[in-house]
Amino acid sequence: GSILFPYKTISAAVTAGNTLAVSFSLEIATGGYTDASNQTISYPCVIHANGSAYTIGSGAGSLTLSNAFSIYGLTLIGSLVQSNTNQAVSTALQNVNIYGNLTVSGYFSTLQTHVFGNGTANSLITINSTAMATFSNTILGTTTANYYVRIVNSGYLLLMNSELFANDNSNYAITSTVS
Repeated sequence: GSILFPYKTISAAVTAGNTLAVSFSLEIATGGYTDASNQTISYPCVIHANGSAYTIGSGAGSLTLSNAFSIYGLTLIGSLVQSNTNQAVSTALQNVNIYGNLTVSGYFSTLQTHVFGNGTANSLITINSTAMATFSNTILGTTTANYYVRIVNSGYLLLMNSELFANDNSNYAITSTVS
């Protein structure tokens, strides 16, 4: 894409970026975007979403990031999967809202980010055994039903100046297999 001929969908831009097989950047015009199927970004990527909303699979889909990434200013309606297990690969979210689940498998950090349930089901944050996740100035869940968050941790988890709202009477807010 270019200024004169931009990609009309995020999936078209992701496909083009993956085809290049090198690091790339997505500058997303402010607005709402929808893709029917799951998306995977396979190469290092920076996304400047400018406050845009991105819905995948009517909110039941996922965006998988399998390399280094930084995302700024995105509202994701669907799940986010960070699948790279390499601790040397930098991954970060800033000013991002996720309405869905979050899975972390490598080095992962957030700043001023929100993770919520999607209104139908509470959100599950899974920190895998290969992960090191840091949440800074981040809000996890809300006080509204089906927007709560539950964390299942098998890796390293650090919550700094963050809030966790979990009101699921049948589960703990944080379950950890790491002592």
